[in-house]
Amino acid sequence: MPVVDCATGETRDYTPEELAALAPTFAELKTTKLEATKARSVEAFGRGYTPATGTLAGKTLQVRNSEDRTNWLTSSTSYGAAIAGGMGATVGAMFRTADNETFMLTFNEGYQVLVVGMAAWGQSIYARLWALKDEIEAAADQAALDAIDITAGWPA
Repeated sequence: MPVVDCATGETRDYTPEELAALAPTFAELKTTKLEATKARSVEAFGRGYTPATGTLAGKTLQVRNSEDRTNWLTSSTSYGAAIAGGMGATVGAMFRTADNETFMLTFNEGYQVLVVGMAAWGQSIYARLWALKDEIEAAADQAALDAIDITAGWPA
């Protein structure tokens, strides 16, 4: 069977056995789909977290990488400490949005944004990633693997 070699642009005849040897194995296809699923989770975090309510409603907070996540975790811990110290109603929780606007909220409001909102959002991304990874690992054949839609079900 004539096939064009993508690297050279030349056409060459391959035997069915040679073509079969060139095709990825089922295990390789699973690995490729797992990697694509992981990339989807990175994309989901990369879009950032956008609160639906409160002062920051409609504003996107960056959660692109581990540094961003560490900064938000540090902020949530310090806001929780301020609340525990009786300063929940004090304005002091600083947020910088993806479009470079700075907002000052009370420590109670800031804690709600990070611990109730962003944490639940991040948890839903991980839950989707893990569910897809489990489905991919459990796929018994090519049809089952192809039926897994890794583009659907991610949180906004």
